[in-house]
Amino acid sequence: ATMTKKRVGGPGGAASSEVPIFLQKAYHMIDTCDPKICSWSEDGLTFIVKNTSLFENAVIPQFFKHNKFSSFVRQLNFYGFRKVKFSNSLRIDHVLEKETAKWWRFRHQNFRKGRRDLLVEIKRTPSSGGAPPVVNRA
Repeated sequence: ATMTKKRVGGPGGAASSEVPIFLQKAYHMIDTCDPKICSWSEDGLTFIVKNTSLFENAVIPQFFKHNKFSSFVRQLNFYGFRKVKFSNSLRIDHVLEKETAKWWRFRHQNFRKGRRDLLVEIKRTPSSGGAPPVVNRA
């Protein structure tokens, strides 16, 4: 097959076949999740999992064949997502600190609210350390 049909259409029209299923599902998951469990940040540049136990028991199984938050995080790491610490951006507000202490915030420069067209730019990172990638036993 020739690679001529690389970019069909404008934003949102990128051939979804080029985007790994994991990323498509993760994106849809965050878009449709109860914001008390998981949501985009206000600027749309990161997403936040606010309740990991509800997320893994109620949300992950709707999209994946497992319900392990750790597996979801490992997949994110494969694609170069980074966990972002909250403390750097917070004024010292102890109530807020307690509330956000268990939150997980993730960012990837091409994973943004309303920019599904960028997903095609996200590639799996080659595993570091030369070890072969772990085969997913789904």
